[in-house]
Amino acid sequence: MVRGFMRRFLTTALLLFVTLTLGACTGDASKMASEQPRAHDMSVLKAGTLRHRVIAEFGTPVLAEVRNGTKVDVFKFIDGYSTAARTSRSFLHGAMNISTFGLWDVFGKPVESGFSGREVKVKVEYDANDRISHVKRYE
Repeated sequence: MVRGFMRRFLTTALLLFVTLTLGACTGDASKMASEQPRAHDMSVLKAGTLRHRVIAEFGTPVLAEVRNGTKVDVFKFIDGYSTAARTSRSFLHGAMNISTFGLWDVFGKPVESGFSGREVKVKVEYDANDRISHVKRYE
C-alpha cells in the first residue's frame, strides 16, 4: 500500500516537474516575436483619403506645415508585421524551446533580432478639403 502511494506520488511529482520545466523553457525569442512592431495599413495613402484617417493610421506627423497654400505632413514610422505573422512566429519559437529544453533561444534570439520592421518615410500633400492629393515615399 505504501509502495503504491509512493509510486503515484513520485510519478505525479515528476510529471509536475517536467511540465513546469518545459513551461519555463519558452523564452526571449518567443517574447521578441510577439512584441515586434505592427503592420500599418498602407492603403490609406491613396488620393482622396481624409487627413485624420492618415494620422490615425501613422500617428502624429514628424513635420506638419503649409507650403504655398498646400498642407503637407511628413510621417516616419516602423512598418512591422501582421498579427498572424507575429503570433505564428511566437508559437513556433515556444514550441522549439519546449522541444529543445530551452536551447532554441540560442538560435531564436538572433533570428528575431533581425525582424525589426523597416523604417518608412512618407510625405503627404492635401487639397483644400484635407484629402490626399499627392504622396511621395522616401526609401
